[in-house]
Amino acid sequence: IHFIDFPRLTKPKTSQCKIGVEHLLLARNFTKVESGDNFLDIGPGPGWHFPAALSLLENPNLFAIEYNQMAADSYSRLYGAKSFSDFEGIKKELSSNHFKFIVSSHSLEHFSFSGLKVLLNEVHHLLLSDGVFLIEVPHADMRIHLKIRSGDTPHLLFFTIESLRSILIDSGFEVVFIETTGQLTA
Repeated sequence: IHFIDFPRLTKPKTSQCKIGVEHLLLARNFTKVESGDNFLDIGPGPGWHFPAALSLLENPNLFAIEYNQMAADSYSRLYGAKSFSDFEGIKKELSSNHFKFIVSSHSLEHFSFSGLKVLLNEVHHLLLSDGVFLIEVPHADMRIHLKIRSGDTPHLLFFTIESLRSILIDSGFEVVFIETTGQLTA
């Protein structure tokens, strides 16, 4: 069981946020960074993409989709990030597609398929035309995964490169880079 003590969470050094740095260095290859770009993290966990964004983007505005109020309070306290529990709050705040960078690192697998379709539709509408939606999910093929392993709650979905590409294209995204950095999870 993974537990984060949000009230005691401290700001890590950017060098400790390796994944966040790697993600944003990759994302920067596909768009132009401008001062004041809006950055959204969907399900930030310990919030390690925020220090990376503060280091690698120019004066970004930080936002999060976060259901846990203690986590949201920590993101605000540590990074000045504004959190919303749903997309409606963001739409009211920003009124249109204003995000240059949207990150979902190990969040999509926690949605049902219908919930994922709703989420991808919302992200597609919030993302600027030159924006980047960066996703990281476990690499697991459900066609074989269920036979060799069970009890993956709270993971509800599993993705292959092909299935992820398919659902993204189906949701209106242009897939410009899709790669795996690990072996198929068994």
